Amino acid sequence: MQYAPLVPGTLVCNRYVVVGLAGQGPFGLTYLAHDQKRFDELCLLKEFVPVSQDPALLEFLRQSFHQQAAALYQLQHLQLPHFRIMFIHD
Repeated sequence: MQYAPLVPGTLVCNRYVVVGLAGQGPFGLTYLAHDQKRFDELCLLKEFVPVSQDPALLEFLRQSFHQQAAALYQLQHLQLPHFRIMFIHD
């Protein structure tokens, strides 16, 4: 099943407005967004979109996704938007 990325302008968690797709990896999608509760500051949203429904593989992908999100959260640089939220789509 092919998953369509969130379109620009989509409001996530009643707070983040998607600007566009910033990247795609084995665990999901990363979006550039504006945080409406932080003066429209640019930030990153990470969405978990599993490629498999196999229970063992799904658990491995979830753990890997969380590790990757934690690593992104640690990155601090003036040229990089801040990592703010991670969400899981059904």
